Amino acid sequence: MKFINDKQRYEGLFETKDKSGKFVLFYLSKGKGETFDISGREAAKVRKRFAFGGYTVNNAGCFINDSCTGCSDCEEICPFDCIYKEEAYVINSRYCVECGLCYKVCTQNAIELPKKM
Repeated sequence: MKFINDKQRYEGLFETKDKSGKFVLFYLSKGKGETFDISGREAAKVRKRFAFGGYTVNNAGCFINDSCTGCSDCEEICPFDCIYKEEAYVINSRYCVECGLCYKVCTQNAIELPKKM
């Protein structure tokens, strides 16, 4: 089949038009997702979750709860250096890839695994 232009090429696949009758290749009305910056501009992968159209997302990364005794085992095992001590230990969710190593090493059950997006 020969196409005259790109509009004609895609119109057979995506026969979607907006309210004004204009051709729309695709339309996203609601959803959620996650982006990773692996460009190398920062020392580690950077993650960001997003939602639109009324959806919400859970925070990314593992979480340290109040059961933490400050033993530092989680900080030592983290391959992404995203666990650090402030007043208590904290996990920077922008860099946590949810590998679960901190969860496995914690004897106090102070690490909570992330909830699904």
